[in-house]
Amino acid sequence: MALPVRVANDAEAGALAERAARVDDGVRDLVYVTVSTGVGAAVVVAGRIVHGSHGLAGEIGHMKVTDTGLCSCGGTGHVEGIASGTAIGLRAAREGLIVRGAGAPTARAVARAAEMGDPTARRILAEAGDALGRALAMTVLCVDPEVICLGGGVSGAGEAFWGSLRRAVDAGTLRPVAVERARRGADAALAGAVLLAADPTLIAD
Repeated sequence: MALPVRVANDAEAGALAERAARVDDGVRDLVYVTVSTGVGAAVVVAGRIVHGSHGLAGEIGHMKVTDTGLCSCGGTGHVEGIASGTAIGLRAAREGLIVRGAGAPTARAVARAAEMGDPTARRILAEAGDALGRALAMTVLCVDPEVICLGGGVSGAGEAFWGSLRRAVDAGTLRPVAVERARRGADAALAGAVLLAADPTLIAD
């Protein structure tokens, strides 16, 4: 029996779940960002995912925000090469950050070290937050969302990351915008996939 198929990436599915989690708040326009191995995002306008002409809407991970940091795409200075969990761990290793009880540093280990006051860890996370915040500010100027929802493992990185991120967003936008940790946890993409299966029109053609 032939059945219809609809495809969405993890950021798009997560965005649908986040929008559903805020429907009682009247939210229709949001940007969902997942920061983990890489940096992915999706844009929701009037309750629907926007793909763009070539399916590249929301690719903020490849915004250039500095002149250093190698991205997975081969580019330099992209957000993903600075703020992703992979980039944070690699930078910590290059700078010789030693986390007790761990091998090669991970973003989670760097966050723990920052919470314990390690200045190197705090600086790495602050610079990652600043890079992502600048990209988010540019995104706000382009799509004017009601809220930015941040998910993925790095979203739990703590104040060194979040404080820097929010300052960069505030400095780069024309109006205040809420930047919040995503309400759905690790099951966001799965929940969004279920919503999309029930209503394929949630992704704009």
